[in-house]
Amino acid sequence: MIRTPGHTSEDASLLVETAEGTYGLTHLWWAPDYYPAQDPLAQDATKLTQSRQKLAASVDWVIPGHGALFSHTRDNKPPLSSQDKARVEQAVWAASKRWKEGFNDGKAKQCAEAYEKNAEMIATPFGRYIGTAAIQSFWQNLIDQGFSDVKYIEPEIEVISAKAAIIKSKWSMNKAQGIITKELWVIQEDGTAKLRIDLFEAIADKN
Repeated sequence: MIRTPGHTSEDASLLVETAEGTYGLTHLWWAPDYYPAQDPLAQDATKLTQSRQKLAASVDWVIPGHGALFSHTRDNKPPLSSQDKARVEQAVWAASKRWKEGFNDGKAKQCAEAYEKNAEMIATPFGRYIGTAAIQSFWQNLIDQGFSDVKYIEPEIEVISAKAAIIKSKWSMNKAQGIITKELWVIQEDGTAKLRIDLFEAIADKN
């Protein structure tokens, strides 16, 4: 929590560190894309400008007082080296491969091992699952129903930091198909990657 006076003298902003970057929850702006540029209700325009500069140097995402979050590119954000990018990609692809092998071999435990202990999985239209026990039960249920042969179709990876990457892809199985909107893989202390967030949609196979 940091003090960010300007809109009022009591204003403060909350900074949250995540694998995807730093989020700033603030009333320094009302709505996405730095609106309003000039706050007509600001008690102190000079302090407001100073507070905006202070926050802008610290965050990658802004959640304004009355609207949706928007991305913010910090001028002082260190560049990602090609070595770090390659290291993250290698770890993520290896972990993703192991997850697919586990599912196709009918090993729900191996699937669950791909997730962090408190990972969140939202599988539309099935529901929301928190933690490896719940996630393992979900995959075991699908395996027991005869689902197998999962494939990723045209997967895309975006390395977002030296410790995280996002995979998006279409996918298919023997009985279903769908899309992955977000797999957030995070590098662990031992250098391996695990899923922190898994968001996907399943569509029944018309055949």
